[in-house]
Amino acid sequence: MIVAGLVISSLAQNDADGPANEKAQKTYKQGLEYLRQHMTSAALDSFKKADKQDDGHCVGCQKKMIKYGIELGEWKTAETAGEELVAEAQGAKDLALAHYTLGIVLRDEGLDKH
Repeated sequence: MIVAGLVISSLAQNDADGPANEKAQKTYKQGLEYLRQHMTSAALDSFKKADKQDDGHCVGCQKKMIKYGIELGEWKTAETAGEELVAEAQGAKDLALAHYTLGIVLRDEGLDKH
């Protein structure tokens, strides 16, 4: 569990993978501001919106959706972001990490739902 948490939080810390779309960038920054204000649910909604505005190509949004989706028990959001992360992965290392992250999401969901 500890290793899984470290992998997911290390994925979420890399903000260089933010959205390319200008409108999505504003929404993403709004999500970061919500996090600073400890409004995790609102931040998750902003990251989902930013990813949608960026046509599902915002890797940074997807990583944050996974992290906070797991934290809040928003399994559908975390699973969707994990699947998008796998689809966006380029190179063997990124693909392996994306599959591992999706596996963590699915495992945690299974544990939560018994």
